[in-house]
Amino acid sequence: MKMKNKTQNILIIALSLVVIAMSIGFATIERNLQVSGTVNLTGNQFIVRFQDNSYQESTGSVAASAHTLSGTSGTYTVTLDKPGDFYEFTGVIENAGDFDAALKSVTLSNSLTTEQQKYVTYTVTYGSNTYTATTTDIQNITLAKKSGQNPTTENFTVRVVYNTPSNESDLLTEDISNITLGVVFHFEQV
Repeated sequence: MKMKNKTQNILIIALSLVVIAMSIGFATIERNLQVSGTVNLTGNQFIVRFQDNSYQESTGSVAASAHTLSGTSGTYTVTLDKPGDFYEFTGVIENAGDFDAALKSVTLSNSLTTEQQKYVTYTVTYGSNTYTATTTDIQNITLAKKSGQNPTTENFTVRVVYNTPSNESDLLTEDISNITLGVVFHFEQV
């Protein structure tokens, strides 16, 4: 019986060693697979601006000595020498954003005195509407959001005319310099 117990003990020890060895063997064959990632979110943008390189002087217009049109601002410098001369240019407003934009107001400003106003007519056309410094009725014109990667656009035209006074005695006898004329297109997100 001693022998049988000894054999059983050896067998139990051997089986225990086999189980331990198998556990170690399975543990070394085991693998963990893991996936991780980073996510970035791009916010929607409201981008209404002048289209670069869209400044185009009209046929018959006096040429500007300087002009720019980029981003959200533009400037021009021009000299009108005689009654009948005019300066006119067309530019493009683009909506390169992710929202529709509505034109809510067009404000024309100038530094002309009442006396000087009889010599200059200043208008801005956007879409099919023409605006002056006294225009109060603004058409709610929507400029749609970009289509894919392409911005949507609408032309505008600025026109300044040196008027011929109705009475010859009102012709200018002195130069008027540094008249400031401005326009602000106010767009809101729709």
